[in-house]
Amino acid sequence: MKIKRIFDIFNGDECGVDDSVQGGIEFDNGWIMVDIHYQDCCESVYANWEHLKSEAGVLDYNFDENSFTIESVEEGIRFGDRAMMFFVPCYNEQNGYYNSNLEIRVYRQRQNSKPLQLRRFRNLYAGTIDDIY
Repeated sequence: MKIKRIFDIFNGDECGVDDSVQGGIEFDNGWIMVDIHYQDCCESVYANWEHLKSEAGVLDYNFDENSFTIESVEEGIRFGDRAMMFFVPCYNEQNGYYNSNLEIRVYRQRQNSKPLQLRRFRNLYAGTIDDIY
């Protein structure tokens, strides 16, 4: 599977997923990987998906769907397969009072119905680069 598009600003209604989706990746096999943050007030917690456009080879890479994995790392997430992994930095900008949870979800598009969240990627929270002011 290959990356079809990368989006930093995304309307969850476009594909029927959670309306707190901020951005993500759409793959040509119908998978959508997104970041979700339920904002309290004045915090900004997000994944910088645009960073991938500067990663050599990511747009041409053919991911193995069976070994595809996502892992939380100290300053974001890594995703890929057994042969190659790519990094997405994630940020938490706030005064320290609000929640900093950034969930990563993967959905599969379905014909004529809401996308289905894939179980094997549930409960994954990204590490963040914290800018507490």
